[in-house]
Amino acid sequence: MQPISSIQISKLFHNRTILDHLSILFGSGISRAFAFATNIVISRCLGKAAFGQFSLFYAAFTLAWLIPLAFDITFIKYAKSVEISERKLDFMRSTVQIKILYILTTVGICYPLIALLEGLLVVENQAARLILSGILSGSLISFTNTLASSYQEKEKFFVYGLMQGACSLLVFLSVALTIMTNEQISLDAIIRMYSTFSIALGLLGLALLVRMTGNPFILNKAVLIEIISFGKWVLFMTIAVNIFSRIDLFILSKYVSYEEIGLYSSASQLVMLIYFVTGSMGGVFLPKAVNAIKSFNALKDYVQDCFAPISLLISMLIALFIGSPLWLRIIFGYEYLQAASVLRILLLGCFFSVLYGPFSYLFYALDDARVRFLLEFSKFAIAIILLFIAVPALGKTGAALAISMALFINAILSSIVLRRKLGFLLSPAR
Repeated sequence: MQPISSIQISKLFHNRTILDHLSILFGSGISRAFAFATNIVISRCLGKAAFGQFSLFYAAFTLAWLIPLAFDITFIKYAKSVEISERKLDFMRSTVQIKILYILTTVGICYPLIALLEGLLVVENQAARLILSGILSGSLISFTNTLASSYQEKEKFFVYGLMQGACSLLVFLSVALTIMTNEQISLDAIIRMYSTFSIALGLLGLALLVRMTGNPFILNKAVLIEIISFGKWVLFMTIAVNIFSRIDLFILSKYVSYEEIGLYSSASQLVMLIYFVTGSMGGVFLPKAVNAIKSFNALKDYVQDCFAPISLLISMLIALFIGSPLWLRIIFGYEYLQAASVLRILLLGCFFSVLYGPFSYLFYALDDARVRFLLEFSKFAIAIILLFIAVPALGKTGAALAISMALFINAILSSIVLRRKLGFLLSPAR
């Protein structure tokens, strides 16, 4: 293999996509780094069992926060395709209205949901209540995603990244202040921090959105129908994606102890470093994917733009895989060393997700969110089946194997389907 020349390196960092990607990483990366640091402090201060309990809350919190991101994705798609600012405001106002409906629906179904969780997934009432608290806290902060998407649409990626991570930054500062004042950090105190900041930021985001878009009770039926027509498939897909990334913890809570959940969660946290970077790709690649399907050359440029981020991620994967025990010991402490094998298994599955990730945004540009949903739902269904087979027999190792196998199968299937969908572009003569 030939070494990379200085000219190639110079071209790499003068690539607009790389610069955009780095701006998102710097903006949201700062706050995400604080979130990661917060989880490290929690894991060390609370121990494996309490950290396992916190992990259930945090999984539900992020799930409720990210699910309505589907309608922000839909807003970006339509806002990028129109030039009239009033039309863009119509799409944003309709997105806000859908978010309000989402929160009211979430609050309404939470209490029936706790009974379902107690009977289907978890054994202890405490685990179900932790999940319920996370859902209620995470749903309101989804307004900040809509506010951030207004900057994403303008390709102001740095501001977009900062707004996405505001809650994590505030929680980190609160935890740091608690330590500095020599107060004891408890599970209840941490949950109160997340709940307080999510409510405050959610209400602030809603107020700013109303100020930008005007009366939220003015309905534009045509715009709502347009958003829902496309957005419902993005929503279903987002639900499948986000539940998939957290269902392993929920199912583990039925079969293993909180200590085992804590170990598994420490491995998942390190893998999330990779998924954080892949998640930030959406901010850059989603607007660019719309242009990529216009011609063969545009698609070729898009593929070339994907090369550098994928290479970076693979390098991170290799470093984490080789040094798994070392990273766990340094970051979480000696008591988490037992999670090294789980971490390596999860990283193998992550590898396939990294290879396919940037190209998944082409489904949105092709107006084929339905197919993307079906692919993600199949991944979710495969994971559920494998988890219920592997977890009772192998515990946390079985959960890691099930997730990685589902990711591998999904990457293969998705690549085949996407290639067929892009068939009309794959010949430069057309």
